[in-house]
Amino acid sequence: MQSRQRARKAVVALVATTALAALLAGLVLGLLVPPIVDDAAFRRDFFTSSGFAGLAAVVAAIVAYAATRQSVRSSSAHARADRELAERRDRKAQWWARAEWALNQITTGDAGAAVIGLGVLDALGASEWANEHEVEIVAVALDYALDVGASPAETTNVSGCDTSDDGWTSGVDAGTMPAGDDDA
Repeated sequence: MQSRQRARKAVVALVATTALAALLAGLVLGLLVPPIVDDAAFRRDFFTSSGFAGLAAVVAAIVAYAATRQSVRSSSAHARADRELAERRDRKAQWWARAEWALNQITTGDAGAAVIGLGVLDALGASEWANEHEVEIVAVALDYALDVGASPAETTNVSGCDTSDDGWTSGVDAGTMPAGDDDA
């Protein structure tokens, strides 16, 4: 994207430099070479002619086109950024839903489900959608699940907030757990 902007700026600079050079060359030649026709009458006639009006209309159309094109590009970039933000939010919400599911599997009391839940938590911790805080949450959950004193029979569903005797999730409703303030 930056290389396109640099290339665009280079083209604009080249066109502006060429136009300035042509203007200066025309002025110098106009001063050095005597006019063949009376310039004052020609300029007066040209500036009041339909040809000059057509030229002015073309210049105005080019300016309007450039402004519209810039506006469309800007709108397109904002729309793309909005879509990417919405996609990141959706993926983060999916990450949290999967993490809750995995935690529920760990706490069901079924050893097979707990192994699956641990595997899913491990994968979620390595996911690109997990930031440092979520990795810490996964690490705490894995440590708790692997702790010798915490067997699956001592806990119930995380969403239900019933816990083992150590009060690991006491008073926390997993359905209202904040997802954090970052969008990474």
